[in-house]
This record gives sequence, C-alpha cells and structure tokens, in this order.
Amino acid sequence: MTRTPNAIFSKAWIIQWQFFGADSDVQLKRHGIKERVVDILNTRKDFDEVKEYVENLYRLFLLSFSEKAFIENYRFSRKNRKQMFGARVPVFTPFQSDLYRNMMQCFRDKGMNDSEYNRLWEEWKKYPSYITVGHNPALEARKVYDLKIFSNNGTEILEWDEPLANGECKHITYTRELR
Repeated sequence: MTRTPNAIFSKAWIIQWQFFGADSDVQLKRHGIKERVVDILNTRKDFDEVKEYVENLYRLFLLSFSEKAFIENYRFSRKNRKQMFGARVPVFTPFQSDLYRNMMQCFRDKGMNDSEYNRLWEEWKKYPSYITVGHNPALEARKVYDLKIFSNNGTEILEWDEPLANGECKHITYTRELR
C-alpha cells in the first residue's frame, strides 16, 4: 500500500519544542507542552522574521505576564526585548557557529575570491539553519527538506529530512493524534 501525502514541501521551517537531557518528553509535559511540533513556516520568510516569530511563540507559551509587560514597555521595548531574548532567554543561531566565524574572518582577511573562503562557503551552504530560543524547554525552528504530511484514521504523520552539521541528513518521522 502506498501512502499519498496531503502536503509536500521541498523546504520548510519546522518549529518544535526541545528539552536537553534525559526524559525530554516527560520534562516537556511537566511544563504543559503536549505536542512537540508547534508550527510549519514557508522558507520564503526572512530569517529575522522567523526568529521574531519563534521568540513570540516562546513568549506566548512560557513567559509570565510581568515578563511580557517588561518586553512591551513603550519607552524601552526594543532594548527590553533585546535584553529578554539574549540575556535572560538565550537565542542561538548558526551565525554563532565556528564555521560561520571562520568563514567571515577569511572573507575579511582575504576576500571572496580566496580558495579557503570558497571552501568554507561550500560547507556553510550545507550547514543546518536553525533558531533556538530558550533552554529547557527551548523552542527551535529548523530548516528541513522534503517535508511530507500524511493523514490517516485520526492521525497526522510528518516526515522530513533534517540537515546535520557534517553535511548528512537525518530522516525524522513525527506522529500526532488529531483531536
């Protein structure tokens, strides 16, 4: 029997909850998180738009009213948001990786026509795109490939290929019961 997907995306952003350590599903439930996958976004969205969206989702689900009010203070909202998402709630992206730093240093030192820069650029093109907001639990957006969504007897199944830092891909299957 062959399955026919309801939706297919060659590329997409998958937004999901993560908990680093043992018993991640148990720990997520302890924080009131029942579903690991939160949302799917089109990759045509700008990286900064996706980052802001993930920060807003994190804010919606995990911040207290006083923390939300702190961010929205009219006079200091930009400064407060930056302090919240960076200082209090860590935000990590691939632009903090050693590969990116080395590539940019090579660009500054030798320019874009240098063979070392071109080698690093080729590696960087394969490097996973991700945005991680928070820590235990963290909300993470990852750019994935070949996303397929299947529905069957009250169940949804998502399958995708997730790039790894070594250039390979890992096939992921996520199943959830429809309400």
